[in-house]
Amino acid sequence: MLSTIRPFQHSGLGFLVLAGAIFFSGCGILESDDPTSARLIVGGAAGHPVQLVISTDYDSVIDPETEERSIVLNTSDTTTVSAPFDQRYDMGSRQRFYAKLFSDEIPSTPVGVQIFIDGSLRYDRQTTFDDEFLEFIFSVR
Repeated sequence: MLSTIRPFQHSGLGFLVLAGAIFFSGCGILESDDPTSARLIVGGAAGHPVQLVISTDYDSVIDPETEERSIVLNTSDTTTVSAPFDQRYDMGSRQRFYAKLFSDEIPSTPVGVQIFIDGSLRYDRQTTFDDEFLEFIFSVR
């Protein structure tokens, strides 16, 4: 007995699979939620130079005696910036971002820093650097 091949017999199931894949990819369900970028904005005291240290390659170490955490920068970039400053950084595969701002001189008005991770505000501080610095540490793992 010969059977007849019907090329469109299973097209309903194929359509449902294709429609489901398009729906889920459009909703972002199949996409990764891992952060990819950090955006750092320096505002406030226009023209006042501050030192900026940036790293996406660092380790967090805890001293077993004091239980204090320290950050060890494996690689970093240190630059002098002044407001207004707005820069986006790729966090790479380690999904880490470290930023430290400091100044040897006290500005006439406070310096503000905002840091966004994939568009979400995670840090919003102001300082005059009076015996302090601003530090932000972000890690997924």
